[in-house]
Amino acid sequence: MLLNVITVILVLYAIASPYFYARAFKFGMKVMEKPEEAAAEPFFHVTAGRKKPKMTPEEMRTTQILANIDAYNGTSLGQKVIRKDRA
Repeated sequence: MLLNVITVILVLYAIASPYFYARAFKFGMKVMEKPEEAAAEPFFHVTAGRKKPKMTPEEMRTTQILANIDAYNGTSLGQKVIRKDRA
């Protein structure tokens, strides 16, 4: 029984797939001929990205330390002074 269902699904897919490939090809040709019209109306709406979370003072200090490690070349060029916060 399961084999019959799978066979029917595969046959339907084999029959329908050339239709979808032809439509996709036709759409691609339309976009190639007049890209201004195709780009005028978007297919999907992209929402605004997430807002960058605020960093705590400790996270900022750690980020500055890591940036100093990355910029280290044997001299003090490019190094930033990092103050220790006293609470």
